[in-house]
Parts: sequence; C-alpha cells; structure tokens
Amino acid sequence: GFNAVWLDRIPPRRMLDEAARLGLWIICPPPQVDAAATPMAATPRISSKFDKVLAWDLGRGLSGEHLDDLRNRSQQVRAADGHKGRPLICNADTQLRAYSRQVDLLLIGRRPLGTSLELADYGTWIRRQPLLARPGTPVWTTIQTQPATATTAQLAAMATGSEIPRTVAPEQIRLMVYTAVAAGSRGLLFQSQSPLDTADSQTGRRAMTLELLNIELQLIEPWAAAGTFQATAQGNRPGIGGAILRTDRARLLLPTWVSPGAQCVPGQAGSEDVSLLLPGMPESTAAYEITPGRLHPLRHKRVTGGMRVTFEDFGLGSFVLLSQDPLIINALARRAARVGPRVAQLERRLAEAKLQTVALVAGKLPPRSTASRAGEFLAAARKDLHWCDSHMAAKDYPTASTYARRATRSLRIFQRACWEEAVSALGSPVATPGTVSFEALPLHWQMAERIRASSIGPNLLNGSQMEDLGVMLRGGWRHFERGTRGIETMAELSPLAAKTGRTGLRLSATATDKKNPPGVVEAPPIWITTNAVPIEAGQIACIEGWVKVPAEITGSVDGLMIIDSLTGEALASRIKQTDDWQQLIIYRIAPRSGTLSITFALSGIGEAWLDDISVRILRPAHATVGRPGERR
Repeated sequence: GFNAVWLDRIPPRRMLDEAARLGLWIICPPPQVDAAATPMAATPRISSKFDKVLAWDLGRGLSGEHLDDLRNRSQQVRAADGHKGRPLICNADTQLRAYSRQVDLLLIGRRPLGTSLELADYGTWIRRQPLLARPGTPVWTTIQTQPATATTAQLAAMATGSEIPRTVAPEQIRLMVYTAVAAGSRGLLFQSQSPLDTADSQTGRRAMTLELLNIELQLIEPWAAAGTFQATAQGNRPGIGGAILRTDRARLLLPTWVSPGAQCVPGQAGSEDVSLLLPGMPESTAAYEITPGRLHPLRHKRVTGGMRVTFEDFGLGSFVLLSQDPLIINALARRAARVGPRVAQLERRLAEAKLQTVALVAGKLPPRSTASRAGEFLAAARKDLHWCDSHMAAKDYPTASTYARRATRSLRIFQRACWEEAVSALGSPVATPGTVSFEALPLHWQMAERIRASSIGPNLLNGSQMEDLGVMLRGGWRHFERGTRGIETMAELSPLAAKTGRTGLRLSATATDKKNPPGVVEAPPIWITTNAVPIEAGQIACIEGWVKVPAEITGSVDGLMIIDSLTGEALASRIKQTDDWQQLIIYRIAPRSGTLSITFALSGIGEAWLDDISVRILRPAHATVGRPGERR
C-alpha cells in the first residue's frame, strides 16, 4: 500500500521504469550535481527519465558544517531540474531555520518506541519542530517499525542464542502514525532495517500492520495531507484525547488513547462509553465513526464548550468524520465499504498473531501473580476470535473487525500487567534492556536472576563523589557547551547540589532574557561526559547515582538525559523534574569488549544536580545483590 519508495542512491533506469509501471513515486538524491562546483556553474539538465521522482533528497543527519554545501547543491538542482517546483527535502539535526531557507520540506524524526520518551512528549516534539524552521515549512516525519539497533544489540547479548524481538507492536506503530498526523506531519517515511518480504512471523506481522495503516491513511488522506489543525478534543478518561483537522467542507477527529509507558507496552486502549468534547463544532454537524465496511453514526449532543461525541466501543485508532455534507458522507462510506473485507481480514490475522505471541511469551515468564493468569486472557481472546470468524463467514465485516479488536484488547491488558510488574521496582522503563517491550520480558527476568547471582565490583569512575573538580578533569571527565544563542550555561561543583559530602555537580542553562526565554531549545546546550570504563563482552555494568531536578526543564521534552555509550539515545533515561533526590539505577550488558562512559545532557532551560555517580562491573559470585532496583 505504499505510494513512494525512498532511496539513498540514484536509481538506475530499470528501477525508474519499474516504478513508473507500478505507479510508485521515488525520492532519491539528485543526479549530476557537483557539490564542489560554484552555485552558478553550468549544470546538465535533469532528464525526463526522472519524471517519477517526487522529491530530491539533499541529505540526512546534517549539521552546521554541511550548510554551505547544501546551499550550493540546492541552487544547482533547481537550475537543472526541468520540473519546476519539484521539492527539495533534507533532514537536519540542528539549524533548522537555515536549512529550511534552502529546501522546500524538512524530514524530522525520532525513534521513541522502546525508549523513555513518552508518546505524548513525542507528539509535542513534532509540533514544536516547525517553530525552529522558516514559517510555513512543511515537515515529513519518520515512523519507526523496529527496535533501535542498540536495543537489539543489548537483547542479543542477553539472549545467548534464543530469538529476540525485531519488530514493535502494531499498536505502537499505529500510535506513532496518528500522533504524527495529528501533530501536523504532511508525509510519513516508514523506516525498515530489514526486508518486508521475508517469511518469518515477526516480518509478517510488520507487513500486515503497515498494509492496514496504509489503507486507513488512504481513507483519511484529504485531512492528513491538506487539513489544518482546528482544535484539541478532551476525553473523559486519562490519556484519551484527539486532534480535529479541518478542510473546506468537513472535519476529521483523530482520537487516541495513550497511557504513560505506551512507547514500551501500550495499555488497554479500548473501552465502552468513551466520550470526547469537541470545541467549535457547527450546530448541524453530524458525527460518523469510520469503521471497516461502513460509517457508523455516533451519539452526540451539544454541551457547554462544544459537542460531546460518545463511542459505544472505543478502539485504539478510531476516526470520526464531522460533516453535514451528504456528498462527502456518501463518498467516504463507499470508500470504507470497499476496503472493509481486507481490513477485517488483516485485523483478524493480526489478532491471531498476537494471541500466538502472547501465549509463547507467557510460557517463558516466571509464575508470578500476573503471568499465572495468562489462561483467562488467552481464553477471552480466543472467544472473541471465534465470534470474529462467525461474522467473517457471514460477510459482516464491521462486526468481525470489532471482535478482532476486542481480542487484541484482552491481550493488551495482560501484556501491560506483566510489564508493569516487571518495571515496578525499577523506576524507569529503560533501567534494563529487557523491559522495553513485552516480548523482551523473559530476557529481563533472566537478567534479574543473573544479577542476583553476582557480586558487584568497585566503582570505576574517577572523582565520582563530586568533591574535587581537578580530580574529575584529570580522570577523564569532560565538559561541553554548544554555545546556544540566548542561553547561558554553567557546570560547577556546588554545596547546593550535594546529596552527600561537601559538593555535588550542578548543571544549569538559563535564558539571557528572563522575560522572553526560548520556547524551543534545538539541542542540549550543555552536557558532561564521564571517563571511559573498560568492559568486556558479556559483562553487566551497574550505573548508579543520585539525581535532582528541582524545577521542570523547559524548552525541550527530554529534560535531563542520562546516556550510556553502549546504547546511546535509544535507552537514555529522561528526567524532567523530581520532588527530591531520586536514585538512579541502570543495568547494561556489553555486546562486545570496549569502554563505557556516561553522558549527562541538559536538554533545555533549567538545572540538574548530580552526586555519587558510579559504574561497577558485576562479577559471578554466590553473594546476592537483590533484584534490579532492590540494592542490598
């Protein structure tokens, strides 16, 4: 169901011809452009064989040092391209305003799934990025479909030969997609680290998920591609909300149910009698839920503040058409009817795949209170799938789809309960690599047993008690400042930041204009990195310390980021604010021999205090150290 393919190289003629036959667009680097040439140098015309190129990709991961080269390239490509108006796009890590002056579109993206970045904060980040660019610059957003490479490496090191999860839950991809659309993205780039046509079950689930999402995106394309944001809808339960997108003749509500931690394991995300308050709706507006096979009228009434819409059976990704135009209503109903059979079939197959996965993982979990109840949830899901099959046979696709979604809801409740039990003692979803997804939980409990059977070695960080700056600097600690306009930074040893002893490390970033501080901070203005600690393949490192963030860090959704060099941003801990001193405990395993260092990055305006930071290597022993998060 994709309509374009993004390539990192110039495609040969046979590939361009194949794209034309299939009706696919291509996004790729421009041909015949010499980056070293002067801007006004004569450039060969781009031939008609590139007619199926939708946009020219001028690079990814760009920083300030690439700006001059890109400026030259953009001028040359515009002069050479016979398709006047064919857009240029690039992905820049910094200086978005400068880059947006040279291109027509910006590609932005993060990989929040399996991290400490909440999906609600991910949506806020997408909405804020255009504020850093030239006003009116459209953005496209990358969509993660697999765990980060660093996370996979951690799980592989823990698994010792057994299969590891190489995809993320269908619900998570769906939440990412509709969070991005609701936040204003005009295009979606689905990222894949492996082919979608291999025969394994994980790839099959991922391919079905993407096909289903593309069908749904085609249904709502007028609003997703060209709608303007009108208002935010408020739900009657925590985590339920939505965005209202408007075109000239109709509106679309994109409701979502995002619970904290959904980037690791989504919550129930479905229930009866869910309602949302929609502000600014005309009196004559009717509400229709877009379901597989039909438009379903929803109960709605005028109330103080707008119109309240009530769902009889709210699902993870419902869409609501808000219109009084019979032409639009009938046209969308016909389109929904055409895709109904295929959508119901995909939802049925995905529900069956989830049932098999949950049953397999549940059998590997320790027989704790939650895992012991697997049978009742599996039985409920099988019952719903039985009713789904009955309605599929009767060609009642809307009802069949409803039962398939109910089956997955029962399984999500079980998955979430197992995950919450695992992370309850840790304080962070990324304290160990095994709690980043439900499928990885068996590895988490195996690692917990290994930690219990280990003794802990000495602290390998120099000057980690934060008492002597000279000792820290001589020992390998490093201090970095980005030099962000409008922000002053400081790193110091201060009595104010002491948890124990005389002093602790205080990081601060303050606005030079207190009355008008920056609303968005593009990149961390200050960070500190520890000395590098040697670690051998297979060893487990325990990172401990105390952190206090006395007030919420503003201008960024990331707060204080604690990043270990083994996993990078993929498993970074994020702390926005603490009530008091908060203990930090992180376990990492070395996929290969090398070194480990820790970076503390203040991502916005505010301050953070650090004290008694340590890195210790676990050693097999008869002495116990307790489960992760329970130090003895």
